Amino acid sequence: MKSKTSKIVYFIVVLLFMLLFDLYFSNSIVNTLKFGTPFGEISHNRVFDLVYVTNTGAAFSILNQYPHLLTVIGFISVIICLYAVIKYANKMSGMMLFWMGMLLAGISGNLYERIVYGYVRDFFDIKLFDFPVFNISDMFISIGVICILFIMAKSYFRIRGKG
Repeated sequence: MKSKTSKIVYFIVVLLFMLLFDLYFSNSIVNTLKFGTPFGEISHNRVFDLVYVTNTGAAFSILNQYPHLLTVIGFISVIICLYAVIKYANKMSGMMLFWMGMLLAGISGNLYERIVYGYVRDFFDIKLFDFPVFNISDMFISIGVICILFIMAKSYFRIRGKG
């Protein structure tokens, strides 16, 4: 990818694919849990369950009394991500654009649910240890942030001559 325009198009394709993936499978899972099982729960084993949970807060239900604030934070995050990609796309690698697309798809997926439903629909429940129930958008955000930080750290140490 050489031109800034082609990089932005690549980013948009990744973003749209991941966002549609998230929305489609989240709806499928939630509909199965809400309407296809007796108690809205599918127990797989002692390690992992699918359960339907609504969450008006963010990670670990923080700020659950302020859902409108989380919506505003979501909008601001989308604007910042889009600005960064548009401004610096020519300096970003394809991998960085991919992870930015994943991150923005996750933010947008949760933002969409906050606007449409007034809460985020969570359904993955890890039973192996005490961990909050989460969704596909949350996974996209977490993986995107970790990979972006890794690329940034790698670049930092390469510039400093230590890697």
